[in-house]
Amino acid sequence: MLTTNKKSVYIGISSGFILQIVGIFVKSPIGMNDALSAILFISGYFLLIWSCWLYAREKGYSGAWRLLGLFSLLGFVILFFLKDKSK
Repeated sequence: MLTTNKKSVYIGISSGFILQIVGIFVKSPIGMNDALSAILFISGYFLLIWSCWLYAREKGYSGAWRLLGLFSLLGFVILFFLKDKSK
């Protein structure tokens, strides 16, 4: 796996997971808790799915493995322990 893509994957995974956590615990002073929380949480999911797609592609797997991003951090851990087929 290329080091530049590895850095992008880890930044995407960590940012997506943080967005999900912030989306759960966000408190807005103007009364938009539900909307803001949903936007942050869904953005985190999309970022995780994109990062899992990039990681699976770099490891030599098909892009369909990106669906593991739906399982949040657990999906990435599963991808992490898959054998690297790109060598």
